Amino acid sequence: MSSNVLPFTPRGNATDAPERATPATVTRAVYTVAEVAELLSLSTGSTYALVRKGDIPAIKLGGRWVIPVRRFETWLNDLPTASTDDLGRELAALDRAAGRERTRHGA
Repeated sequence: MSSNVLPFTPRGNATDAPERATPATVTRAVYTVAEVAELLSLSTGSTYALVRKGDIPAIKLGGRWVIPVRRFETWLNDLPTASTDDLGRELAALDRAAGRERTRHGA
């Protein structure tokens, strides 16, 4: 009577194993809109609006928007930096708006 069972051959040490090639590192060429939203701390909807408006460099591939990594990084690095004068103007505008809101509601 013959058996269907094959004999078990134990493996050798890890040093006996053949060398394996290390996998190549894949560098991504594009970001998704959700990834850019995360990077910019914006909502996905706001990011889509900026993409459609052309404010964020993007292209449409197969019905979905993608943002090329290098173009995005260049765009981000070329944005003007805010100064303390800008911050002061923004705070003053917020104070004026809050004052108008208080007078409108009789407070």
